[in-house]
Amino acid sequence: MQRKKYSRSFETQAIFDLFAECQPKDTVTYSEMREKANCDPQGFDGKGFLRSALRAIQDEKGFVFECIENVGYVRLTDEQILSIVPKKMRKKIEATSRRTIDKMNCVDLDKLQPSQKQQFFLEQCVMQTVGTVVSEAAIKRLSDAQKTDSIKPSLKDMIGSLANYVV
Repeated sequence: MQRKKYSRSFETQAIFDLFAECQPKDTVTYSEMREKANCDPQGFDGKGFLRSALRAIQDEKGFVFECIENVGYVRLTDEQILSIVPKKMRKKIEATSRRTIDKMNCVDLDKLQPSQKQQFFLEQCVMQTVGTVVSEAAIKRLSDAQKTDSIKPSLKDMIGSLANYVV
């Protein structure tokens, strides 16, 4: 059985086309998107079209955009992608890890079976490890501990350099 070919909505395609014309550091404003796509990209319905266009432009063209609050989206340069995107994602991961641990701490361990307690401690350990290794301090330690002149350190070296800091 053949799958149906995916086709974009008019609104998503219009926003995609605006993004596709951009050079690094160019900005596509919300008003330009409203005019071309006939929808409000900041509104309830328009946000879905905007997110779809952002995903598609990244997948198909390798263009990455950053939101400028109440203005629109700017296309990032390679240097900006390296300096902005990982830092923002690490903060999100760290916050999610903290919130997950906070929720898990609400569990009454006395009410759990031994296998459930084991699962609890395993999950908590994973969340603590994830929260620790994505921190700015961990990235600095990784950078400082890099033993070789190689541009790309090995995963084994990176994990080894963090092993003493994961508590």
